[in-house]
Amino acid sequence: MKNESMLTKVDSEKNYELKLMDGSIWSINPFDIPTVTIWLPTSTIQIIEKNDGNMYNYELINLNTKQSVRGMRIK
Repeated sequence: MKNESMLTKVDSEKNYELKLMDGSIWSINPFDIPTVTIWLPTSTIQIIEKNDGNMYNYELINLNTKQSVRGMRIK
């Protein structure tokens, strides 16, 4: 799976979950939280499924900053 959606919110009250325009909500790998703290709403996020056995089985790439984090879709 590979798609893109706009970031609408980085929810710091819920362990820095990412909320995207398509309605999906993503839990971020705790090691990657420092990276997402500076991501801004309206950034375009590319989502790539990794299928590598990792609990956080998606790579979320901020196309504006070129930074990536690992995440798990929770909704």
